[in-house]
Amino acid sequence: MKSLNTETIKYFIGDKFYFFKAAENFLYKDGKRTEEVDGIKVMIYGNENPGEFYVVKVAGTLEDVKGFAVHTPVVFDNLTGRFWAKRNGNFVTVELSMKADGITPEFNLK
Repeated sequence: MKSLNTETIKYFIGDKFYFFKAAENFLYKDGKRTEEVDGIKVMIYGNENPGEFYVVKVAGTLEDVKGFAVHTPVVFDNLTGRFWAKRNGNFVTVELSMKADGITPEFNLK
């Protein structure tokens, strides 16, 4: 499936993104988690549906989001994504996978 750009992602989840929490993202090999860290996973929500959370894989470390509080408006560098089908037994859901090169609090951009 075609990759989605930032504007297309904003169409689906809202034009503003808000920080919720972050954790290290570990690599998996042969279906098993390794201790090798590959960036961070940032949980966000959009202004269109604040009850639905999304995960963005971001290149960087937890130091990059150290001062972020819950509900901090954020902007991503080079945010891209794609839809994929998740199967759980007989049920299939469409999920949105996203990644970015960096993250910045929106108020620091002025």
